[in-house]
Amino acid sequence: MGKSIEDRKVNREIKSMNRVLERDVYGNRFWARQFRKAKADGIEFYQYELCDRQCPDRNKVLEPWYDFAEIIISKKIFQEMNNFIAASGFWQEYKNSNVS
Repeated sequence: MGKSIEDRKVNREIKSMNRVLERDVYGNRFWARQFRKAKADGIEFYQYELCDRQCPDRNKVLEPWYDFAEIIISKKIFQEMNNFIAASGFWQEYKNSNVS
C-alpha cells in the first residue's frame, strides 16, 4: 500500500511536532512515531507511540487509533504528547535545574 496524500500530511504533521519539541526546551528527549496503520471502510487510521529517551520504560502506545481529521484538525497527538510530558516530571526537573 503506497502513501496517500493524507498519509503524507499526517507524517508531515508529526515530523513538524517532533521538530518543535526538539527546538524547544525538551531537546531530543520526547518524540512521537507511527506505531501502526490500518484501513477500514476506506478510512486510514493511525496508532502512535509517544517516546521518552531519558526514561524508555515510560514509552506509551496510544490505545485509540486516530484518523486524519483527529491528527490534523483536532491535534489529538499534540494533546496526548502534552499530557505525556506533564506526567514525566520534566517541568519540575527543568525548574529545579534553572534555579539560581
